[in-house]
Amino acid sequence: MTGVQTCALPIYPVDTAIAADGRMYVISRSRDEVARGVRVTMCNVDGEYFGNFGGFGEEDGQFVWPCCSAIDSLGRFYVTDEELHRILVFDRSGKFLDRWGEHGSANGELDTPSGIAFDSHDNLYVADTYNNRIQKFTNNGRFLMSFSGHGEEVMSLPWGLATDSHDNLYVADWGNDCIRKFSSDGIELACFGTSGKNDGEFCRPSSVSDRKSTRLNSSHTSI
Repeated sequence: MTGVQTCALPIYPVDTAIAADGRMYVISRSRDEVARGVRVTMCNVDGEYFGNFGGFGEEDGQFVWPCCSAIDSLGRFYVTDEELHRILVFDRSGKFLDRWGEHGSANGELDTPSGIAFDSHDNLYVADTYNNRIQKFTNNGRFLMSFSGHGEEVMSLPWGLATDSHDNLYVADWGNDCIRKFSSDGIELACFGTSGKNDGEFCRPSSVSDRKSTRLNSSHTSI
């Protein structure tokens, strides 16, 4: 990305979403309460820079602690704000469109939302992290359902999310050091991984990705 202007480079990047046309949206966040500290940068791998949007604050189109992002089939960009407990929506060029979410534990309310992912029907899954559950919404914010596992094997601080070509959902279960797989209606299909630092083990998994194939990738942190 040598062609991107220095002033436009992401500062403390935490997440990236890539649109169908190759445009990348890179979330920057820091405690620097200045324009460059909290924003989204638009660019591509060829070094083309398309601008920034967002900024620190609580008004429409602003963030305090942006976390994760996803893009729907219409090219709209969605981002979670952990601090303000809400989802923000922008168009392809970064124009603010909508926001939703209230702090709480009732259906449709959020407590520190992190990972988000769309299925093939443009339903949005949200990792409602401090409520220890996943919530499913339409792409305009209408609540559809929530789930957290079954029996005593419930999620603990779910974080990263990904969907596959069959609309199954994968969850990086940060607190339980495992990856969980759910059907589109919230039925748990599999749970794999145990705590540890050896092959096949996890120490606080924070993200998961699917290449629309049979191969699943995850990342984890050691603390």
